[in-house]
Amino acid sequence: MQPLPTSADIDQPASLEIKEITDPEALIPVSITTNRAPVKTAWAFVVSERLGFDRQEALSIAHVFVHFSSMKHALMLGNIYNKQETKEAEEEMSELPDGAKWIKKKPEPAWSGKKRRRDEPKQTEAVQSSQPWVGLLRAK
Repeated sequence: MQPLPTSADIDQPASLEIKEITDPEALIPVSITTNRAPVKTAWAFVVSERLGFDRQEALSIAHVFVHFSSMKHALMLGNIYNKQETKEAEEEMSELPDGAKWIKKKPEPAWSGKKRRRDEPKQTEAVQSSQPWVGLLRAK
């Protein structure tokens, strides 16, 4: 076992000053890459606080928002979870209000071997939203 490094052993930046770019032309080539989960968490936290929830409630709401939206997105992609994880995620989603309709159903084959009559309506499936929080917030 080795002792933890002291502050003298750790390379520290010379300055923690942030140099803001205020020239719009200088911002054109600048790009940033980030994970969307912390951004969505921060957004949901701020929205929840502005709706009147206290800090702990807002953090909890933000966490649930990101958890369910990420899980829904993974289920919609269909190749993220293994079979057991998919089953557990679908069970968790089905426990939510209107949860059963959020689970993506396997599409039926495009051709079933029989012809459709011209006057027979074409069966279409509504596209499921990847935003399960809409039902939680009672939005329309």
